[in-house]
Order: sequence, then structure tokens, then C-alpha cells
Amino acid sequence: MKVLENKKIICLLSLISIIVGTSVTRNDDVSPWVYLGFPAEWIQYNSTFGFNVNLLGLTFNFVFFYFIFLMIEKLLNKTLYHSN
Repeated sequence: MKVLENKKIICLLSLISIIVGTSVTRNDDVSPWVYLGFPAEWIQYNSTFGFNVNLLGLTFNFVFFYFIFLMIEKLLNKTLYHSN
């Protein structure tokens, strides 16, 4: 049961990180598009045309943050619970 709870927490942290990472923007002066997302851009916004959602970027961001938080959890479990 604890493993399932940890996976839910890691998924939630990944989603929160994606939302926070969306505040990172990249905008060229030439292009009217504003690209949102970190590390991969997953939302493109244009005041004239609306917005586009890049599902591949969204999926990459989720997997990226999930992997990072999973490694942090394993590292903390190894150092905190197995140290003598």
C-alpha cells in the first residue's frame, strides 16, 4: 500500500512541477507565438490564433519529473532508512 501512495505522491509532484514549469516562457521577437513549458515546451500561445497543446512535450515533462522525483525518493530512502 505504501508503494501505491508513493507513486500517487510522485505523480502529484510531477503534475505540480509541470504547472510551475509552464511559467517558463520562450518568446522570439520575430514570432507572434509564446512557447510555455520546462524542460519541453508543451503549450504554444498566440493572441490571434489561440493556443496549441503539444502532447508529446507534456508527456516528456511528466516522465522527466516523475523520474527525477523517483530518484530523489530512492536516494532519501537509501540514506535515511538504511544508514546505521
